[in-house]
Amino acid sequence: MKKIPALIVFCAVLLSVKLNAQSREDVVYLNNGSILKGKIIENITGVSTSIEIVGRNILVIPDSAIKMILMDQKIPANIRENKASPVEMAVNVNFNGGSKNSGSFTFIPSYRFPVRLSIGAGVGIEWFDHQQ
Repeated sequence: MKKIPALIVFCAVLLSVKLNAQSREDVVYLNNGSILKGKIIENITGVSTSIEIVGRNILVIPDSAIKMILMDQKIPANIRENKASPVEMAVNVNFNGGSKNSGSFTFIPSYRFPVRLSIGAGVGIEWFDHQQ
């Protein structure tokens, strides 16, 4: 029985490790000043280059429009950061039992720290029309 709390702690630590999905990308500089970042799928010299950008979109660019191609460029850490708000709020409203007068309301605010840690607390109320 003492192994269960240790297993829960181990799983929580294991799941809290941040995984970096991609730390390198290809960059295509165009003659018009645009910059495309993604993964080059196909490069036919003198004809065209195909690049997969965000959202799995594939662009085919003719070589006449390409100024320069840089392969396997490191993505700076400040670009990979999540720019979302560190505050998150969740509200849950439930009506239970069909025609019975019962339900619940839950409110959970949380804060995400920059050191890969989130803390939250919830407040809730439940009411039931009858007991069994």
